[in-house]
Amino acid sequence: MDGDVVVVSVNHRLNLLGYLDLSPFGEKYKNSGNAGHADMVAALRWIHKNIALFGGNPENVTIFGQSGGGMKVADLMQIPDADGLFHKGMIMSGVGDAATLPICRGDGREIVRALLAELGLGEGDVEKLETVPYYELAKAYTKVSALIAMKGGYVGGSPLLNDYYLGSPLECGFREHAYQIPLLIGSVFGEFAFLPETYDKTKLSGEEAREIIAKVYGEHTDEMIAAFAKAYPGKYATDLLNVDRVMRQPSKRLAKLHAKGDAGTYLYNFILEFPIQHQKIAWHCSDIPFFFHNTDKVEVCGIQGVSDELEARMFGALMTFTRTGRPGHSGLPQWDAVTEEKEPTMIFDRSCEVRDHYDDALYELIDSILPPFNLMEMMKNQDVQH
Repeated sequence: MDGDVVVVSVNHRLNLLGYLDLSPFGEKYKNSGNAGHADMVAALRWIHKNIALFGGNPENVTIFGQSGGGMKVADLMQIPDADGLFHKGMIMSGVGDAATLPICRGDGREIVRALLAELGLGEGDVEKLETVPYYELAKAYTKVSALIAMKGGYVGGSPLLNDYYLGSPLECGFREHAYQIPLLIGSVFGEFAFLPETYDKTKLSGEEAREIIAKVYGEHTDEMIAAFAKAYPGKYATDLLNVDRVMRQPSKRLAKLHAKGDAGTYLYNFILEFPIQHQKIAWHCSDIPFFFHNTDKVEVCGIQGVSDELEARMFGALMTFTRTGRPGHSGLPQWDAVTEEKEPTMIFDRSCEVRDHYDDALYELIDSILPPFNLMEMMKNQDVQH
């Protein structure tokens, strides 16, 4: 087997089954707002007790996840019950902040009462929720939760801040134990740039590209093109319009926060272009086959003379990290850890390099010109366009 590792995937309860806080309605439901995360802790306990039977080492467990799974890696670092059950973590396109994913405050009183009322049940009928068919339960929840969420109220769907789960690191800071866990954090160039463009960027003249960019940046177009070229030399100018504003900046902040410890914090950015839709820039999930060493299973990843070598480097770096807590591969330049002053980022592309704080000025300029990023609004607009 490539890498000589044992890989275990786990399931856990999601949405209102895993994160609806019923604790105000009885001791029976204590910590129900974190049931989904408690499932993962239970899975890690099972792994700790049994993985040796499968050839694994219970004292060298790396947890990793992508997108929401990546967020759960950071969450598990904030749960004391998980201490000692894993020793390294990898977060792939999974760092969000309050601007991207608003944090619910409070407890389940309002949402549970609204849910009961929608189902025609009284407050004393909480236990009957356990027998409501899931489709009916989800339909009622969807109907009543939107209004509460719009007001900033707690609706479940994510872990509940309490003495079991000590909160998002970006908001609450890391627990002391988290600084003992080496952490590999990364994102991709375009993250949520899923839709095909209406133009072929490879055939645009400089002026045509400028006109497209000007529709977004207006009078700031020339300075934006210059800043982008400095941050991403060799990329097409219109790729500026797809620079990720979801994961990269929070990932940088999380890395700097974790770097206060000395376990080791490492950053990467995957910026490969793919031979579809006129050299489409990397999107959310597009790095997974390279880390998993299975690009041969994903047709779009089959870039002649590129994929095999890049896959070997990325997979090799991950395997080294799982063994030593330090990512590296003979085909990569030296990959230093983030410090509170330096931010070396391994850039995975047709050629790989490490650059320090290379996109700070670009993001500063973007944020000074465009309104604050809103993920939900962007997804809604993409649905409309689609």
